[in-house]
Amino acid sequence: MLRSRTFLYFLIGISLLIALVFGGYYLYNTYRVRTVVIATNEEGSQSYIMMDALAKAVQQRDSRIKVKIVQTAGSADIMKLLESHQADFGTAQLDAELPDQVQTVALLYPQAFHMIVPAASDIWSPADLRGKKIATSSKSGGGYKSVFELLAYYGLSPEDVEVIPFEDGDLRDAAFINGDVDAMFRANTIGSSSLRELAAQKDIRFLQLEQFDAMRIQYPYLFQYVIPKGTYRADAPIIPVQDTKVVGVPTLLFVNANVSEDIVHLFASALFESQNDIVQSTIQGIWIESPVNYRTLVPEIHSGALSYFNSDEPGFFSKYYNEFSLLFTLGPVLVSLYFTLIASFQAKQKSTASSYNLELAKLLADLTYSKNVRTVQYIERSLFESLNEVVEAMEEGKISTEDLNIYSLVWEKAMDAVRRRYDLLKKKPKRKKPVRK
Repeated sequence: MLRSRTFLYFLIGISLLIALVFGGYYLYNTYRVRTVVIATNEEGSQSYIMMDALAKAVQQRDSRIKVKIVQTAGSADIMKLLESHQADFGTAQLDAELPDQVQTVALLYPQAFHMIVPAASDIWSPADLRGKKIATSSKSGGGYKSVFELLAYYGLSPEDVEVIPFEDGDLRDAAFINGDVDAMFRANTIGSSSLRELAAQKDIRFLQLEQFDAMRIQYPYLFQYVIPKGTYRADAPIIPVQDTKVVGVPTLLFVNANVSEDIVHLFASALFESQNDIVQSTIQGIWIESPVNYRTLVPEIHSGALSYFNSDEPGFFSKYYNEFSLLFTLGPVLVSLYFTLIASFQAKQKSTASSYNLELAKLLADLTYSKNVRTVQYIERSLFESLNEVVEAMEEGKISTEDLNIYSLVWEKAMDAVRRRYDLLKKKPKRKKPVRK
């Protein structure tokens, strides 16, 4: 009995401890403020504007999420921040060097390869750039790597051209306008305002990059784009003078694989369901697209994003996370309460059963000292009354069946003792009264 009760108290203690742990975790998870870091390009860039709009959309959906945007020099720096867990999300071109733990959330907008030459230049193909000077973005930017891949397809090695990276975009553009370089390579959004400004200052021409299917064999992550006629200048002269086929890569929203599913699902839903608001901030928001149709081209899609794309709902556990937390919190408490009530009820039953057994013991003691039949008959009647009370108590749940069995055994022994005492007193000879003389 003692061992059973000790185990019960141990079980109650463990249940309460579990309840406290889960309860604390539930409250912590419900009310804690989480900071999510997005690494992107410098302020004013398309990726920064889009991420700023996304941050506002996320915080409108969940005020407990605080979004911090970190500016970088380009894709290389962004990937380093993601790899070192200093950033949770990051924007980068698809052709960037991507660490293994980086996964995909969404395609954001295209980065078309603009190989720009003066309108009067005799350069008509990237192959004509041999021995020429090419201005491009900084080494940490996505365009720096892309220009070498493009030139390699046309048979040019780094020794065949002089690629000059510029940390400052204004200095790069000035070098091209002033004729210090022969060409300029820029991976830009189609219709970029900075390219419009360039076209307003200098007559320019874009090299056609028409061999998309062949190029994609070597660089499968390439996409084909078209720069429509007149995109950068509508007249005098028209730039470009005709629809110009180019290649490029999309800028994607990446995430560290260790970011929780519910956070990624929140960001994916905010990105796509607030797309109209994002377009108000940047027209490039019209290009936002699910990566599901490009699984063979992009890194693995994060499970949080997939749950949104597949059903527009998080997974079952994520969807009912708070309910499960509450269940795990209250469950042990309710179990502990149940066992406590059971223990209390059993203790009460034991107390009731003990009182009836004590009553039997008292009647047996009275029987031992009984000296006449009338007293024995009174004890016998009391035993029957006690038995009746015990049966009623069992029906009312005041004592258990086990207690009744023990009581019945003692009661039968008591009745046997009553019968023996009764027979003994009946056989006892009566004293004869003395005769007076």
